[in-house]
Amino acid sequence: MRSIASSMFRPSKEKWDKLIAQALGSNFVMVHSNSMQAIHIVAFIHIKLCPLLSGVSSKHIALGIKNVLGNKGAVALEFVLGTSKLLAISCHLEAG
Repeated sequence: MRSIASSMFRPSKEKWDKLIAQALGSNFVMVHSNSMQAIHIVAFIHIKLCPLLSGVSSKHIALGIKNVLGNKGAVALEFVLGTSKLLAISCHLEAG
């Protein structure tokens, strides 16, 4: 496992995504994965729900030093599943 500091310089979370996929098994597929330095979000759905999936998008916003560095901020993932629009947000904000 890497430290948060090393995640800032090597932001790929592909290894985590693969481990989660293995743990869930072959009946689940990844909807999308998004990272900004150490902040990460990933969503999976059951394969039977795939025909109901649409409108997948993700965004990120950096709020670190001068609103440029991604050590603070958020990543978001949204998609439509059937008639429901879903939004998930992972964030790390400044304390105090």
